[in-house]
Amino acid sequence: MRIYPTHKKYPCKACRFIRKKCTWRDKTTKECDRCVMKDIECVPVYDTTELYLYMAENGDKEVQELWDIIDELDSSMRQLDAAKADLEQRLINKAQQPLSEWKLSITNGTLQLETPIQTMDELSMFTQASIKYLSPFSGLFKKQPVRFECRVITVSLGIPTVIHRRELIKPRRKRFNNYTIDCNSDSEVPSLNHRAIINHLIALYFEHYIPYVGLLHVPTFLDHYSSVDDPMDSALVLAVCVDALIVTRNHLIYTPNEICALIETFYDRCRDLLFDMYDDPDRKLDVIITTSLLQQYTSDVLLNYREANHLVTVALLVCGDLLKERDELSPVEWMLLQRNHFHLQMFSQFFNMMFEHKVDFTLPMSMGRMVVLDDEPEKTKGCILLINEVFRLFGSEYISSTLGKISNVFYTRYCDVFIEEIMQYEPVIKEWWTSLPPQFRLCDDPFDPEAYKLFKYSVPANYLIPFTVLHVLTGVITSSILQPHIVQTSENTVTMDAIQLVRSKLISLALNSCKTLVYLLKENWNPSVCIMPTFGLTIMNYTIYCLEKLSSCDATPFPTELLGIVKKSLSAMSKSLIPAGHEVHSRSPLLMAYLEKPENSPFEIYEQYPLPGFVMTWDILFSSVNLLAEQHLTANF
Repeated sequence: MRIYPTHKKYPCKACRFIRKKCTWRDKTTKECDRCVMKDIECVPVYDTTELYLYMAENGDKEVQELWDIIDELDSSMRQLDAAKADLEQRLINKAQQPLSEWKLSITNGTLQLETPIQTMDELSMFTQASIKYLSPFSGLFKKQPVRFECRVITVSLGIPTVIHRRELIKPRRKRFNNYTIDCNSDSEVPSLNHRAIINHLIALYFEHYIPYVGLLHVPTFLDHYSSVDDPMDSALVLAVCVDALIVTRNHLIYTPNEICALIETFYDRCRDLLFDMYDDPDRKLDVIITTSLLQQYTSDVLLNYREANHLVTVALLVCGDLLKERDELSPVEWMLLQRNHFHLQMFSQFFNMMFEHKVDFTLPMSMGRMVVLDDEPEKTKGCILLINEVFRLFGSEYISSTLGKISNVFYTRYCDVFIEEIMQYEPVIKEWWTSLPPQFRLCDDPFDPEAYKLFKYSVPANYLIPFTVLHVLTGVITSSILQPHIVQTSENTVTMDAIQLVRSKLISLALNSCKTLVYLLKENWNPSVCIMPTFGLTIMNYTIYCLEKLSSCDATPFPTELLGIVKKSLSAMSKSLIPAGHEVHSRSPLLMAYLEKPENSPFEIYEQYPLPGFVMTWDILFSSVNLLAEQHLTANF
């Protein structure tokens, strides 16, 4: 006997997760309307009495285990409800307390606070009061920032930044000349038939990549492709092939050497055609899209940052010219310009951050929010809307300014941040979170300490990505400013106790985000379930950075358990994502040698591999994790 809950009484697992009731247009179907709309499996939640009857009949141990999990989740929900009730009561009690008073004075034309601040609550109340009542007089305040130091350069972010800057001025040597396609390979795709190879790459590209980034309009591109007599004469087609050989690599049947030979063939021809298009005023959009599609190869794989930066700079100038002709563009052309302009801006800002100490995620006002077209797949529409929301946060003045200040910490410098700015962080993030459309909000409180438990199972991408971005941002910012250095003076009325309270809050946020990211990586960003597994490497890198900063913080015990999970997750990811023949030694000697003698550039060694960017990525990941493991893990891990 198989028992299903009634439609009216028991919500399914997904609806129960967001604390909503199931609804059915068709009472005869098991799947509720919400699960049908989200295209996910509708898993019923069983009633206790009925479930135990069922278990008594067939003794299914797996059902018992599932019920134990449900009991655990129910217990967690009751604890959260109790905590919520306790918080509400404390807020009521707090509201009934007498209002705090602060004495202010004006000395030498500046407004000073005479009443010392002793607690976190006092600091929070004064911050909110000053914003509400004193903002018109902000020019009178004599503020003193807190200096946050960096004691040790991190392997995950600091060393790559140093490497990039030192290598920028060096031209990259021409590569891959010795790599060839194996004519006797058992590959199902003809090795020397360019048209057949390109057909194969385009099919993979539009299946596994373009739906999630929307950099091309599929019908328009396919019309163009069918109209060319020889695809080797189309820069746009060749750029698609170059990008496809990188982003769909796990779906290809070629060896790394064969991939390199193909990339070199396509890229050299594409670059020649691209330079020819610079002088054609009717090919501006082609120049922009082609350059946009070449960036992952030139910067992330070839490690030729000088050429990548040059191509981006020229393409952005072309974008500026084409924006002046906006009224003459069709909806499809405007969509393509918006998205590829955005993509180029991201690479340009990366180069500015790495090479010129500039962090600015604000986008040109002329771009606005990226539009979606009616004939685009629903998957693409959802991804573009999600990208808009994410960069609404990163492009805000507060977040962009904060990231700009703390970026110095990445490479053993200090940063100065006002206490008021730190206090604003959580309210700013929560305001953004509550403003997200419901289909992007996983839970009500993204900072809930129990949130990591939500990721014991796979979570849909529309919920997963915003939550991941929020905790990557929180982890990086809070873990970067855990080492305050302040000199007590008569002008500084914020006490050391208050500074330590702020530090305790930052540690709590950093640990919570780090724990959340670790469980995200374990269950939702591994290659077996992730739609874009290489994005998981970026999350892994930032998670390791948070652990490195926590390791250098003497005010909290190091989360050894989290490092053990990260090490196992990295090992699992490497088995699926490292190209054959691109493995790095477990002790990661390349970066270690570079630390001891900067003249020993690891680029020289990376370039001996067919795909040097992948070697550098894995070398950085393994180096940072193994260094942490040597400090904190026993031989049992």
